[in-house]
Amino acid sequence: MHAPIAYSSRPTAATNGATVTADHWSNSPDGDAAGSPHLIGRDVERSALHDALRLALDGHPHLVVVEGAAGIGKSALLRQFARAVDGQVAVLKASGDEAEQHLDYGLIEQLHAEAAVHGLQVPPMFGREGPRPDPLDIGSSLVQVATAASTDQPLLLIIDDAQWGDSASLQAITYALRRLRAQAVLTVIAQRPDVPALAPLSRLCQDERGARLRLAGLGSSHLDELLRQARGIALGEQAAQRLHEHTGGNPLEALTLADELDAETISSGIGPLPAPRSYATLALNRLAGCRPETERLVAAVAVMGTPVEVGPLVDMLGLDGLGALAGPLDEAVTERHLLMVERAGRQMVDVAHPLLRSAVVDDLPPGLRSELHLLAATVTDDPARAMVHRLRGTITHDSGLGVEATTLARELLGAGWDLTAVELLSEAAKVLPDGSDRTEAMLLAANRLFTTGEMRAARELLARVHGDGGALGLLVRGQDLLHRGHTKAAWNSLMSAWERSPEPRVAGQVAGLLATLSSNAGQGSRSITWAHAALEHAEPAGSELSHAFVMLATGWAFDGDLKRGLAEIDRWLDRLTPQPRSRFGRDDALLARALLLLWSGRFVEAERTFDEILDVGETLGPLLTRVTASYSRADARYRQGNWDGALKEAERLVAIMAAGDHDLARPMAHGVAAFVHAGRGAVDHAERHLAEGHAAQVRSDNTSGLLWLLIGDARIGSATGDHHRVVTQLQPLADLLKTSGLGEGVQPWRADLVEALVGLHRLDEAQDALTELERRIESGGVQAQLGAARARGLLLAALGDDDAAEAAFTSGLTTLPPPTDAEVPFVEPTPTDGGPFLQARLELAAGSFARRRGRRRHAADLLTAAAGRFDNLKAAPYLQRARHELEACGLAPRARCEGGPAPLTPAERQVAALVAKGLTNRDVANRLHVSVKTVESHLARCFTKLDVRTRTALAVRWTEQTASPDGRPVPPPTASGAR
Repeated sequence: MHAPIAYSSRPTAATNGATVTADHWSNSPDGDAAGSPHLIGRDVERSALHDALRLALDGHPHLVVVEGAAGIGKSALLRQFARAVDGQVAVLKASGDEAEQHLDYGLIEQLHAEAAVHGLQVPPMFGREGPRPDPLDIGSSLVQVATAASTDQPLLLIIDDAQWGDSASLQAITYALRRLRAQAVLTVIAQRPDVPALAPLSRLCQDERGARLRLAGLGSSHLDELLRQARGIALGEQAAQRLHEHTGGNPLEALTLADELDAETISSGIGPLPAPRSYATLALNRLAGCRPETERLVAAVAVMGTPVEVGPLVDMLGLDGLGALAGPLDEAVTERHLLMVERAGRQMVDVAHPLLRSAVVDDLPPGLRSELHLLAATVTDDPARAMVHRLRGTITHDSGLGVEATTLARELLGAGWDLTAVELLSEAAKVLPDGSDRTEAMLLAANRLFTTGEMRAARELLARVHGDGGALGLLVRGQDLLHRGHTKAAWNSLMSAWERSPEPRVAGQVAGLLATLSSNAGQGSRSITWAHAALEHAEPAGSELSHAFVMLATGWAFDGDLKRGLAEIDRWLDRLTPQPRSRFGRDDALLARALLLLWSGRFVEAERTFDEILDVGETLGPLLTRVTASYSRADARYRQGNWDGALKEAERLVAIMAAGDHDLARPMAHGVAAFVHAGRGAVDHAERHLAEGHAAQVRSDNTSGLLWLLIGDARIGSATGDHHRVVTQLQPLADLLKTSGLGEGVQPWRADLVEALVGLHRLDEAQDALTELERRIESGGVQAQLGAARARGLLLAALGDDDAAEAAFTSGLTTLPPPTDAEVPFVEPTPTDGGPFLQARLELAAGSFARRRGRRRHAADLLTAAAGRFDNLKAAPYLQRARHELEACGLAPRARCEGGPAPLTPAERQVAALVAKGLTNRDVANRLHVSVKTVESHLARCFTKLDVRTRTALAVRWTEQTASPDGRPVPPPTASGAR
C-alpha cells in the first residue's frame, strides 16, 4: 500500500467558476468537488447505506464499515449520505486525525459535542485531570445515550478515518455496538484496509447486524465525469481508460495528476502518464531506504509493465537462482513496493500501485532504463510486448528494427489488436530516421487513432508527418478533414487517394469514408455504390471498413427499401466469421442490421443487437460504430417508453463525444436527449441540447443530423401546443425529403406535421402531408401505423367526416396490445414495438374525439389509459391534456365489484394519500420508513380497491371522494348520462 498523499487540507483551486476545497466535512481529497451536484458513481454503495438505515429505523441497530485506500472516496460517500438523510435522523459525526490518535477519547469527545448541538441529553464529559475512565464505562454510557435519544429521533453515527482513531474511543464504541439491541441507530465507520486495531469492528460485520463495503476505484467513465466537474477537463474514452489504469480509479490521485499536468497531456490518451510529484517524492524516498538489490528488483518489475513470474525475473536480473532473489523480494514485499499476485493460477510479482511503476521508470537513468528494457525483451513470451521493450531499449536510430516493428503492427491491426499496434507504431517512429518508413509508421498509427476516435493524439502524429505519404497520407488527411467538418476538402482528398489505386486495405477505408460523406449529404444511391466498393476492396484484406455496412443500410433507407437492405446485410453476416469480432467489420454489420430493425419498428430485437455490440463488443473498435450504436440504442429505448434509460444513454454519449471533439454523431445524441426533455415539458433542457446539437452539426457539416434536430425542435412545439413551431421546423424537412424514399420508421414525425397543420386549419396542406405520410409507412412497423391513424383521424374530424374519423381512430386502436399490469405505473413497462408514447397520443386524440361526440364513457376509458401511459413516462404536458379531457367527461371510473370497493387499511390509506400528492414510490418509502416493495404492494391493492389503473386516476379519486371512518371510499354519485 502506498503512502498517503497530502491528506491534510490544501489550498482552494478554482476551475471554471467552481471552487474545490479539501477538508473532512466540506470537501476532503478523499471526496468530491465543492458545488458538485451529486456524488459521482457509488450507486451500489449508496443503496447499501440506505438499506442499512431502513433496517435501523425498523429497530434493528446496524453497523456498516466502509473500507478503502486513501483518496478512494470514503469521505465523499459519507458526506453525501449524511446530506441525503438530513432531517430524517440526528447525524453525529467524528473523524480520526493522525496527529491525535494517541489522545484518549478524542472520538468520544467529538460525538458528545455533536450530541450537544442536537440537544441530546448526554452525561457530562470527563475531564483530563482525574483518573482515566474505563472504556467499558464509556461504552455503557454510549448505549444509554443511544437508547434514550433514539426513542425520540433515530441516530446516525458517522466516524471517518477510523484508522487514526484513538484506541480508547474505538474500544468504547465497539463495546457499545455489541450491546445495542432494538435502538434505531445506524453506525457508519470509514477506515483504511488492513488496520489491526480495527479488527473487532470487522468481526461485528460478520453477522446480520453489520456489513462491510469495500470501495474500489472509479470506472473510466466516472473518472471522466469527475475531471469534467472538478477541473473542467474533458477526457476521451481512451484517455479516461489510460487514467483509470494509471491510478487504479483513485479519485484523489486522478485529481492530483490533473492539477500537475496540462489538460492536453492528460486528455491525449496515448503514452504513459507520470506519477503525481507528491506521490513520486514519497515513493522514491521510501524506496531509496532499501538495499540496492531491492531497488534494482523493483525497477525491473516496473519496466516489465505487467506482472511477471519469479523465474523470468531471476533470468532478467542475471541472478544465481531463486535463493539470490529471496532477500530483495522479501524486502520489496514487506515494504509494500511489490505485491505477490495470482494470475491464471500462477504466482506473479507486480508493483504495489500503477503510480509506483511510473515514478520508478521516470526516475531511472537513460542507460539503466535501456538496459532493463532490453533484458525484459529476452524474458517476455509475447512477441508484441517483446518488440515494445526492444524499441524502448533502443537509444539511437535503428531502421531495421523500426521496419520490423511496423510489419508486426500491420499484422496486429489486421487481427484487431488496435491498442498494441498503435503503441508499436508510435515507438517505431521514434527509432526510425526521417523518410518514408517513419512517415508510414506515423500515418498508420494516426489512421487507427482517427478510426477509434482519439482525435488529439492522431492530429499530434499527423502534424509530425513530413512529405506526401501517398494514398495512405491522403486517406488520413481526409479522415481529419471529415471530422473537422470540411466536407468538400475531405471529399477531394479521399477522391485523390482513390485515384491512386491504393492497396485494398487503404481502398476499403477510402470508399467507406466516401460512402459516409454521401450518406451525410442524403445521397442514398451514391452511398450504396461507395459502400459496395468498400466491401469489394476490404473483404480480401480483412481490413477496416470505415462504417461501410452502416452506410449501406443508410443508403437503402434513403431509397426507401429497408427489406432489401436487411436481406443484403443478413447475407453478409452469414459470410463473416464471428471471431475475432473486430475483423472485417462484423460489429459494423450487426449495427447495420440493428438500425434496419429499429427503422422497421422492431424495437425489442433492435435493442438486443445494440446491447450485443456495446456490452460485448470491442471497447477500442471504430468510433462511428460505437457512437452510432449508442445513440441508436437511446432512440430505441425512447420509442419503447424507457425514457430514463434513453436520456441517461444520450447524455453519457454527449459527454464522451464532447470530451473527444467528436461532432459527426453529436446532433443525433443531442436530438434523442431533446426528445425526452420535450416530452416531459423540460423546454429549457431540450433547447440547450438542440443548440449544442446545431453547433456540432454546423462544425461537422453533417446534413443528416438535421433530421434529429428539427424533429426535436418540433417536439417542443407539440408538447407546448405551439403549432406554428411544429410547422416551421417540419415543413422545410418535408420539402427537403420530397424526392427521397426515406420511410417514416427512421424517425416518426410526419403525423406531428399533419396534427399541427390541422390545428392551424390549413387542411389542404394537412392532406398533402398525410398523403406523404401514408406513402411512407409500409416498412415502419406499428409506430408508423399509430401515427398515421392519429393523423388521419384528426384530419377527417376537422373535415367534418365523423364516421370516417371514427373508423381511422378505431383502425389504429386495434393495433394496440390488450391492457396488462404493465399499465400500472409502479410496474416496469413491458417493451412493445408500438411504443407507449405514440399509443397514448392516439388514445388521447381518439378519446378527445369520442368526448366531443358525446360518447363519454368510451372517451373516459381511452383517456384513462392515455393518462396512465403519460404518467409512466412523466410526460407532464400530455398528462395535463389527458386530465383536462378526462375531467371534461364528467365521469368517475366504473366500479368493478357490485358489492362496492373493499376498505383501505390504515397502511394503504397512508400510501394512497402520499401518492395522491405526487410522491414517487421511493419518496413514499422514505417518508414511511418502509421498503419500496412494501409501497408497491400497498399501491397495487389501492388500485384494485379504488378501481383505478393509474397514479393520476388515484389522485383524482382520492381528492374527490370523502372516505368513511372505516376507510371504505364513499361510492361516487351516478353521473347523468353514464352508461
